[in-house]
Parts: sequence; structure tokens; C-alpha cells
Amino acid sequence: MLLCRLVMKKFNDEKLMSKQELLEQEKLLEIERQHPVYQGIISYLLEEAFSEEKEPQYIKKEEIHEWLLSLVDEKDD
Repeated sequence: MLLCRLVMKKFNDEKLMSKQELLEQEKLLEIERQHPVYQGIISYLLEEAFSEEKEPQYIKKEEIHEWLLSLVDEKDD
């Protein structure tokens, strides 16, 4: 019986923690939405995501090696 109570307590604590985490995430989202530039940033990101004007830029195979070397060289400086 004691083991059953311990298991149920552990389960309820985890369930409570999940609810608490969800409430914290909702509060953070609410704070973000209240920021004065939030709406403008979201609008800009959505427009950029769905605009078909730009072609995606991809790194070419031969550029990857040079890029990695440049990263290593910067760390050595």
C-alpha cells in the first residue's frame, strides 16, 4: 500500500510540474505578445517566409571547405 501511495504521489507531482511548466510558457508568450515590436516582427517574418521573390541561397560544395577553414583561422587570431 505504501508503494502504491509513493507511485501515485510521484505521478501527481510530475503531472503538477507539467501544468506549472505550461503556465510558465503561457506567461512568457503573453509577455512577448505585449512587447511593442512583437506584431511588427511577426508580420515581417510571415511576409518573408511566404514571399516568392527571392531564391534560396545555398552553399556550394567547394565553398564549405573554405568556410570551415575561415572559422578555424578566426579562432587562432
